Amino acid sequence: MRGNRFTESLNPNEKNISILLILMLALWYDLFLPQNTYMGRLFQPESSPLYMESPLYTLLLGWLQPWGIINDIAALLLFIATGGLLIRFNGTFAYIKVRTILPAVFFCTLGSIFFCHTLTPGIFLSVLLIGGLYSSFFYVETFNPIHAFNAGLFISIATLLSPTYILLIIPYFIFFHSTSALNLRSFLASLFGFIIPALYATLYYVVIGETATLTEFFSKSFSTLSIQYRFNDLETAYLLFLGCTTAWAIGHFILDNTHDNIKSRKQNTHINSLFLWILALMIIGFPDSQNLLYPLTLLWSMILGRFFSINSSRIAYIVFFLFLAISLLTFILA
Repeated sequence: MRGNRFTESLNPNEKNISILLILMLALWYDLFLPQNTYMGRLFQPESSPLYMESPLYTLLLGWLQPWGIINDIAALLLFIATGGLLIRFNGTFAYIKVRTILPAVFFCTLGSIFFCHTLTPGIFLSVLLIGGLYSSFFYVETFNPIHAFNAGLFISIATLLSPTYILLIIPYFIFFHSTSALNLRSFLASLFGFIIPALYATLYYVVIGETATLTEFFSKSFSTLSIQYRFNDLETAYLLFLGCTTAWAIGHFILDNTHDNIKSRKQNTHINSLFLWILALMIIGFPDSQNLLYPLTLLWSMILGRFFSINSSRIAYIVFFLFLAISLLTFILA
C-alpha cells in the first residue's frame, strides 16, 4: 500500500533522519547549560508523596553519579537510540504499511516534554519496552523460543526498575494467545527469561544483607491512589488535546480495517492494548506511575504515528500541525 503524499515526504531517508536528530538535540538544549536541566515539568516527583527510586536504579546511579553531565548525555543518547529503534521497528515488522519516521517524530516531541532530561528509571523502561516488543513480534513470526525467553528477560529487568511493570505480563500473554503462539514451550521460555534477572537481584541483596530493602520496595509499590496529579491550565489543555487525538486514532483503528492485513492488525491491537493497560495503571495511581509515563509515551507515539501515516484527510493534516504548535508552546511555557 502506498502512503499519502505527506507520509511519503516523511520516509526514513538520510535527510529526514538528520532533521529529526537536529530536532532532538534542539529540544534537549538544556543539557549544555549549567544547572538548567529540564525536569519533565508536567510530572514532577513532588506530585507523589510516595515517589520511590528502585534499589537497582539507586545502585546504578551510585556508580554514575561522579560523572555529572555524562548522566544527562547518556539519557539523550538513550532517547535518540529509542527513536532510531522506532524507525527500525516499522521497517522490520511493518505495523504501519508505509515507510515513515512519524512515530519517531511523535516520540521526539512528546518525550522531550514529558521526560526528565537526565537519567531516570523511566528512560531505561522505554528502551526495555521496545526490546520486549521486538522480541514478542519476532516470536510470533518465527516461533523460536529464544525470542519468548528474551521477552520475559526484558519484562523482568524492567520490573526491577518499576515493580508494576510485572503486570505487563498479562497483555503479552494475551498477544501470544491471539496469534496462536501461546503454548507450553513459549510459556516456559518466557518464565525462564523472567526468573534469571529476578534471581540474580535477589541473590545480590541476600549477599549484602539488605533483603528488607528489596521486599519493602516491592510491597510499597502496589499501593493505589498514591499519585496526585496537578496540572496548570496549559498542561491540562495539552493533555486533553492529546487525549482526544488519541481516542480518535484508536477509534479509527477499531472501525477501519482497510489498511491492515491480519498480522499487522494483531500487532497494532497489541500496541493499543499495552497503551491502555499502562494508562489504566497510571490512573490507578501506583507510586511509580511517573516511571510508567516513559513506556506509555513510546506506545503513544506508535499509535499516533500510525494514525497520521494512513489518514489523508484535511482535518488530520490540520490536527498534526496543531499538535506541533501546541507541543512547542507547552514545552516553552509549561
